[in-house]
Amino acid sequence: MATPLDTLNQPGDYVMDYAFLVNHKGESVDITATITELNIYENIDRPFITGEVAFTDSNGIVKDNELNLGQEFLVVKLRTPEMPVDIENIVDSSKIAFRIVSVKSDEIKNTFRYVKYAFTTKEFVRDKQIRISKTYEDTYSEMVKDVLNNENYLSTDKDIIVEPSRGTKKFTLPDVHPVEFINMVRRKAQSADRENVGFLFYERLDNQFHFRSFGSLVANGKSDEESIRTYTLQKAGARPGQSPKERLLHIVNLEPQQHHNQITNLNEGYYGSKLGSFDLYTKTYTETKYNHFDAYNTIPHLNYTEEGDENDKLPHAKTPDRLGNRLSDYADYVQINTVHTTADDNTLTNPENTILQQRSQDLNWRQNRIQLEVYGCAGIHAGDVIRVNVPSINIVDHLEPEIEPSYSGVYIIEAIQHRFIMQPIKMHKMLFTCIRDSQEISISAGDNNNEAPSTHNKVDIDLTPSHKV
Repeated sequence: MATPLDTLNQPGDYVMDYAFLVNHKGESVDITATITELNIYENIDRPFITGEVAFTDSNGIVKDNELNLGQEFLVVKLRTPEMPVDIENIVDSSKIAFRIVSVKSDEIKNTFRYVKYAFTTKEFVRDKQIRISKTYEDTYSEMVKDVLNNENYLSTDKDIIVEPSRGTKKFTLPDVHPVEFINMVRRKAQSADRENVGFLFYERLDNQFHFRSFGSLVANGKSDEESIRTYTLQKAGARPGQSPKERLLHIVNLEPQQHHNQITNLNEGYYGSKLGSFDLYTKTYTETKYNHFDAYNTIPHLNYTEEGDENDKLPHAKTPDRLGNRLSDYADYVQINTVHTTADDNTLTNPENTILQQRSQDLNWRQNRIQLEVYGCAGIHAGDVIRVNVPSINIVDHLEPEIEPSYSGVYIIEAIQHRFIMQPIKMHKMLFTCIRDSQEISISAGDNNNEAPSTHNKVDIDLTPSHKV
């Protein structure tokens, strides 16, 4: 029989089994009953988990245990009731404790003090403590594996999810921190199994490191479509009869973010760009142009048509301007120059196949971004694929409302903020930042957006000077 702690009474319920700090002497200090707030952040654009924990001290535990040094460990376990055993834990740092790295605030009152610590994972701290000087000759993905696993480098105990990259490379590390090196190679890495350039490197709250392309995240979502969670914006509140578990998939608040900034896209080379490449070894100069619209069908996308299908839904219109050019036909707007050498096969950098496409693809994923506030639960992480349903504002005469196409569809979770409130109301909520590179509706293209001056509602203005008597 389920106990009250194991019952999901309302969406956002959670159980904190324990939380304690370990001081610099290795002594444990129980703060389970005194924590007031816990925030944890996951982001596919950041290599490590970060967070803050706040607690009250009315018994002198900070002074008696020599805390507030910024060198403590945080061990915490939280879980969602009524979840399957394999995903019930939202947070479990019992095996690999979080590292406290700073005292963010310490407010001393008459009868208590309020302390807030910032924490991260051990690999973040270790990254700042060591440097690597080494020459690799392998694929980029195997180099990253070694940096993560090697006991002389990051030496992680966590699971590593690495997508195979293309081509054996020779790379010399000139005394750099591990993440500096990973950031160098991830932008150059080409997927071995799909036409994707540029990898992501990030850590998840389920004790995993990921080195992979957007294409592999898309492929995961398409291969496991039945398990994708669908979050729905409830315009009129919860429907009668829905259980707390069903309401976990309600969107509490949706906020569209700024997107489709045409000036930024032109400046950064999203639609089109040109690369001038000089090879020092062969003394040759080549120019390569990239056209986003023309390359679109060769790259995996998130919408649920077949990869490479000519019906893939572009997030921009292809209507030509008065000169007959599309947005992507102005490759000369952004010009990039690079110098490289091809002294041997393993030093080939192939800038013409990586630089332009990587810039365009990365920007493409930032064009359609929304933020969702939802009820917190276990088993969802940055990099996961979700579906979002937003009802249309149109009045309809049937039970199921029409869907607003500009914000509904499939997204990748770019970032998650887990917020655990202990007082005055115990609640776990999550803030998702969601992105997508395509959509599930077609944008029509006109014959010619010729930008001709409008002749409608023209007003003749008399410019003859008026004389007043």
